[in-house]
Amino acid sequence: MNKYLRTFFAMELSLPLKDKIIDIQKHLQINFSDNKLHWIAKNSLHITLQFIGPTQIDDVANIVNNVRQKITDIDPFNLSFSTLNLFPNNKRPSVIALQLIENENLIELVNSIRTGISLSGYAVENRIFRPHLSIARFHSRCTLQSSFPQNVVLPDFYVDRCVFFSSELSVQGTQYTKLTEIFL
Repeated sequence: MNKYLRTFFAMELSLPLKDKIIDIQKHLQINFSDNKLHWIAKNSLHITLQFIGPTQIDDVANIVNNVRQKITDIDPFNLSFSTLNLFPNNKRPSVIALQLIENENLIELVNSIRTGISLSGYAVENRIFRPHLSIARFHSRCTLQSSFPQNVVLPDFYVDRCVFFSSELSVQGTQYTKLTEIFL
């Protein structure tokens, strides 16, 4: 019997940056106290670069090797957050997210990860990459009166690796397991 993991590539955040994001969540909780929101836990905060989905355990090493080969020439870089937004739109949001400012290195990293995954025989999403960090999810779609986008002040962060994660869905919430790190 083939065993599967639910996998994706992401960027981890430093603990000091996560602390600042938790402060933003606490501030928002005052304004969203009457809405049914699930606030993303500190240890679950990450920026998804590419979701794969069901992945055969036997394919993990091949995926990692192919992605490693494709990202080897990418230099480390800095990223910045821009605004706090509602996704997919302000009228009927499903997520509160911190938007990232796109840069060439980030797009190159995502495209290289996608190429490595494709070389491993897995399909990749064709949709445009919208770099963001989800900080809360609405349990159900609702109409809001709050004004978005909102400017945020967070420090830039240094990207020198991506992480290959597995995730397991459960009643207690999603559990993430770091499978490996791939350095730029």
